[in-house]
Amino acid sequence: MSIGFRRDPFVLAVAEQEYGFGDGLRLNGHVGSDGTALTARRSELFSPLAYYVDPHPRGRRPVTLETLCAPGHVFVFGAAGQGKTTLRLAAEARVRGEARRTLIVTYLLRHDAARLTTLDGHLDAMAEALTVDLFVQVVEKFEAAPPPSADQTGRLGALIGHYARQLKELVKDLIDNDEPSPVWGYGKLWRSLNRPVIRPVSRSPRLRAWLVDLGEELEPASSLLAERPARARWEFALHTARLWGFGDVLVGIDGVDTQERDVAKMYALVAPLVAALAAFSLEKVYLKGFFPIEVEERVTEQVAAEPARTDVTLIRLRWSRTRLRQLLGARFQAGGSRRYGFDHLVEPALRPDFDDRLVREAKGSPRRLLELVSRLIQTHGSARSSAHGGQRAITAEEWDTTVAEARALAPAAPRPRRD
Repeated sequence: MSIGFRRDPFVLAVAEQEYGFGDGLRLNGHVGSDGTALTARRSELFSPLAYYVDPHPRGRRPVTLETLCAPGHVFVFGAAGQGKTTLRLAAEARVRGEARRTLIVTYLLRHDAARLTTLDGHLDAMAEALTVDLFVQVVEKFEAAPPPSADQTGRLGALIGHYARQLKELVKDLIDNDEPSPVWGYGKLWRSLNRPVIRPVSRSPRLRAWLVDLGEELEPASSLLAERPARARWEFALHTARLWGFGDVLVGIDGVDTQERDVAKMYALVAPLVAALAAFSLEKVYLKGFFPIEVEERVTEQVAAEPARTDVTLIRLRWSRTRLRQLLGARFQAGGSRRYGFDHLVEPALRPDFDDRLVREAKGSPRRLLELVSRLIQTHGSARSSAHGGQRAITAEEWDTTVAEARALAPAAPRPRRD
């Protein structure tokens, strides 16, 4: 059996682990014998959007990705493994890959969550996240922008000095070191910031000169914000983004259930943000929340009860079998295979609807589907090795073993929608 993948699209089922993994790709005919990159066409580079399949058909529910990338507050609710983080990363890839000056911020509620039960605590943490994303997106779009002013550089340096000390070493890497990846260039460095690799980044003489100027601003600027209250620091960060030409600011909120599973505590994390939706709208800051299904009822009730009614799009993720089949096909395509499913890779007894068997067993969960396929490939590979190699189809026995192991390990999954 030969699936023909150039990269394995099923090896990782957790979104953060997948995005950017294509850095190891070497493009045939575009990388010299010494390992240096030659002329790679942009279309040949692996994109985080390659895996994206909208869970909701057009016309029946909001078109999820388009809604997430547009101005307006959006809250997406889903069970673990239903694709919340994949949606967030796909939206980030779309916005960062476009020419428009929209800033997208990754705001993960993972560390020091106790301070995030007040709006001021959130604003300070959001200013820190905005600093990282502003730097990344300034560098990515640097060549298309006018030469920066001393005020732009000084304010960004002040933010980095106060909030993002990890960027100091990264600025030095950008100035002094060779490109760390023949495919992505300096874009590979974003992975150390927990940001996906979206586009290749090269260091032009103009960019390097600006980075040197920025580096000189970091130390003296670090104390500029220390005495200001959290709300003033947030306003400073927001004004700095506008000074750099970014209009709308989209804040992707994720990780609510990473450290905490108590429903009341999870809701307490997001309640101050929901209460401030109207104020955020006035600032052209739009929250894109990716929340666990357990807080849906409370958040929905809070939105309805707010005196300053603000338009909010509420989306509950539901994956139909049709959409899960499309997701399976998208994975095959992203992996570089000529096939779009498993029907031609299994023995006759499992045909003609093997992909449907996979989707039914996934029970409405994209993560469970990916884990099931990964386990099936491993099971087949082990059996094939025991049989001393050779090309052969996936057997019914291998499928039964895979299902039994997956059911033994998997938690309860949401019921799938019927088409």
